[in-house]
Amino acid sequence: MAEAPARTGRAVRALTVTVSRRPERAVRLLGVVVCALALVGALCWWRSAHQDRLDAARAQATSTAVNAVTDLLSYDYRSIDQQVGNTRGAVTGGFADDYARLVHDTVAPGAKDQQLSMSTSVLDTAVVSGGEDEVELLVFLDQQSRTRFTPKPGFSPQQVRVTMLRTPDGWRVSQLRPV
Repeated sequence: MAEAPARTGRAVRALTVTVSRRPERAVRLLGVVVCALALVGALCWWRSAHQDRLDAARAQATSTAVNAVTDLLSYDYRSIDQQVGNTRGAVTGGFADDYARLVHDTVAPGAKDQQLSMSTSVLDTAVVSGGEDEVELLVFLDQQSRTRFTPKPGFSPQQVRVTMLRTPDGWRVSQLRPV
């Protein structure tokens, strides 16, 4: 055990002798070490800032998705014709046209015929993947439906996969698929 301090002392003396004989070499080595540490520090700072932006984007997309999915999947047969107009700001891209067609051609006629009302609530969400401009979510839903044949509400758990896109107007649903 007594050898450890002696070895350390010898190493320090050897380094001191080397530095005193070749100071330019020591300065270069010190410069390389400082540059490496600065590079590592900058990389860590950039990575942390990038992760903060990702976390913020995911949180904003998730919050918007909860409201949008609730609005998109809830309707009442008495006012379903206004459904597309009321939800236009929640969707983007080709999905906006697909959603409008689906509601107009399929959902509205069936809802009116059955006097169907659907209430959707989001139970939970999970980020599947996400960047700063696009986030894909798995959304767990509980849907409550009422028809003229079943006045007592029926509950149905569902899952949908939702793709959110950042647009100049904020986050919008660009895809919604049942799982």
